[in-house]
Amino acid sequence: MQKKNELSFKDLKTYCPTSKFHFETTEELEPTDKGIGQERGIVALEFGLNVDVNGYNLYVEGPTGVGKTMYTKNYLNKISKRKKPPCDWCYIYNFDNPNEPIALSLPAGQGAEFQDAMESFIKDVKADINKTFNNEDFEKEKALIRQEYEQKRSILLEKLNQESMKHGFEVKTAQNGIYMMPIYEGRTLEEEEFNKLDASVKQQFEEKSTIVQEQIMSVISEIKRT
Repeated sequence: MQKKNELSFKDLKTYCPTSKFHFETTEELEPTDKGIGQERGIVALEFGLNVDVNGYNLYVEGPTGVGKTMYTKNYLNKISKRKKPPCDWCYIYNFDNPNEPIALSLPAGQGAEFQDAMESFIKDVKADINKTFNNEDFEKEKALIRQEYEQKRSILLEKLNQESMKHGFEVKTAQNGIYMMPIYEGRTLEEEEFNKLDASVKQQFEEKSTIVQEQIMSVISEIKRT
């Protein structure tokens, strides 16, 4: 026995008789640019889009599939034909502050031309750089600069070593920097040998090491400036 409020499967399905349609296929129909059942929304949208004042924005919201996006685009296309084309806006790199691109306003249509010109410019610059840094003259110049740098560096290090020996240390270089080794009785000492020296002798070396460290830092700064 069916309950009072219980629905049958027939009550849950809507039938649309074909006799209501006066066409063979939908290709015979004229397209509509109106949103179905959105008359108030359309009035509000058209009013908002015709407010020609800076600082106003529109937010369109509604159920999916009612045509809000389609109608908005169609209406904008229609009214844009009656208005002056807006300026093109390009955002260019800000070398002073990379997080804040620079907004560049250009007359309508010139934004794409500017983009094409910049792409062509970058392409030409890359080709010029490759050509410049791969030719024989550049390699010779680079080798000459490297040779001059190494000569200056060697002179500075030799002078540093001469000064450090006056305080009982020999200066040596490695890939990770410059270090010094104490000289005792005519030979350099490893750390293990240094630790076996009398406390008074180690104290003398530690006092003089401060002077040598300052000399090393001064030479490193001078090398960076060459």
